[in-house]
Formats: sequence, C-alpha cells, structure tokens
Amino acid sequence: MGLRVQDLVLDGSTMFKGAVLADKPREAFQWDKVRKTSTDKHEGYTFEVALPSLRLEKARVKVLVRSLDVDSFELMRPIEFEGLEVACYQDWDNPRDLSLNATASGVKSPKTQA
Repeated sequence: MGLRVQDLVLDGSTMFKGAVLADKPREAFQWDKVRKTSTDKHEGYTFEVALPSLRLEKARVKVLVRSLDVDSFELMRPIEFEGLEVACYQDWDNPRDLSLNATASGVKSPKTQA
C-alpha cells in the first residue's frame, strides 16, 4: 500500500511565516466538480501571497469567512492567517508537480509600528 500525497499535511506556520499580500483579496465561490466551473455560492475570499521562506514563491489561501473588508488590506504588507491548514495534491495537468491547497478560518494584517 502506497502513501497518498493528499494525506500529507504541511507545516503552514513555518511555510507562511512572513507572508506578504501580493494581490487584492478576491471572492471565492464553490467549485462544481461535475461541470468543472464555479457556482454562485460564496465560500470566502482568496488571498494570493508571496512566501519569503520559499524564495518569494506565490501561493493562494482560501479564507472561509462570510464577509470581509477587502479594502483594509494593503499590497506587499505582512499578513497572518488563523487556523491555517496546508496540504499538497498531485497536479494532473503537470504530473511532475505537486500543488498546495491552503485554507484558513480567519485573516489579519498585523499593525505596522511607526
């Protein structure tokens, strides 16, 4: 019996430490696996961040909240996720690569000290 890639859980606290917001948050909608398209059911918001621990590689995190003031987040500022869970999965479009699946229960932009 082999190890399934989907069963690997990664340490998001280390991987996402010092993450900075690379793009404005966008609404995330539920994905219909049969039709392979998004539905109109709101699931939260997607944040694209740059990860200093991985040579500024970009990653997306889906934050599962009903509403959020997206204008309160500034680009290239540090961002922290609450309840972050990170796993990997096989990217069937490019079989030699693994992709990340990151979800969080909350998000905050730490106050910068003057």
